[in-house]
Amino acid sequence: MIFNKNDGLRYSLEKRFNDKKKEFPNDDVDYILFYKEIEDYLNKNVHPETEKGALLHGDGLLTDHGVDHVAMVIQRAELLLGEKINHLSGFEIFILLLSIHLHDIGNIYGRDKHEENISKVVNDLNIMSRLQTPVLATIVNIATAHGGEYNFSKDTIISLPVSEYVEGIEIRPTILASILRYADELAEDHTRAAKFLLNANILKGKNRLYHNYSKTLEPIAITGDTVIYNFNIPIENIINVSLLKEESKTNMDIYLYDEILLRLCKSIRELDYCKKYSQGFIILNAVKAKISVYNKTAFNPLYSESIRLRLAGYPEQSNFTIDKLCENKLSFKNGYELKEHVLSIGEKDNVKPF
Repeated sequence: MIFNKNDGLRYSLEKRFNDKKKEFPNDDVDYILFYKEIEDYLNKNVHPETEKGALLHGDGLLTDHGVDHVAMVIQRAELLLGEKINHLSGFEIFILLLSIHLHDIGNIYGRDKHEENISKVVNDLNIMSRLQTPVLATIVNIATAHGGEYNFSKDTIISLPVSEYVEGIEIRPTILASILRYADELAEDHTRAAKFLLNANILKGKNRLYHNYSKTLEPIAITGDTVIYNFNIPIENIINVSLLKEESKTNMDIYLYDEILLRLCKSIRELDYCKKYSQGFIILNAVKAKISVYNKTAFNPLYSESIRLRLAGYPEQSNFTIDKLCENKLSFKNGYELKEHVLSIGEKDNVKPF
């Protein structure tokens, strides 16, 4: 065995190949060695360049989009699938894994419309040309559907067939794309942040906001039908403005708390979207977040709140706002209100905010 149980989907791929070779199209190909060769090549030569490419194209320093991010998306996909992995064929697992590997490589040519540049990078990779053209086309199309637009709509998965036969094996691209897309949405935590650069105050603007968001987030968990987010936030990230209004698209200063609420809404909106195409592979219905604010000198939080968002009602775009999705009334509408509350607690308890 090349992979072990800790390798998740890759272990499932190898086990399926060893037990059910009929689920793969070509008897002459060792799909495990082939996958490992592609993965090793991409991890060494391509994934480490994604953030550098975005930086060179003026997008600043992205949170991690390299080797570790790809591994995290693979892990989140396994978490989403659970026992339903048994309802994917071995060849579908192979295609899903390679789609995950390709989904962010377009960042080499810049963040804007990076999903449209996936094929541009793939065309320069000799190792990918060893895949039959229909197989590679399916992989690239699934990877491309993880973001961007199709016919001026964010509904990109609709561009994919529900079912197609590739090399004589049935593949369900819409299901695989829905799993990839929501796994990517959940592939966020403190390991993606450039902590030293944050502490050195080198990152600026949106990049600083995005890295601070990642830095405060623990690894995401799933229990039952609920995604669990836990944010542990130093008080300075609550009371300081993260993005000045002249840097944002709004007429208000943006605080980290505002970004958290925005991301939670996006998470459940993406859940609603991906679930439609997953044909029962995604069974989640809710997103729960615990937000805790800490003073440097204390182990217990200065302030803590829990937020639970759930899918309910007809899915109009206007329903995907934090106040309509939240089961309990929010204590604070925005980051400025939370900042004022935290400062008042500090004054009452005679606690300095730093």
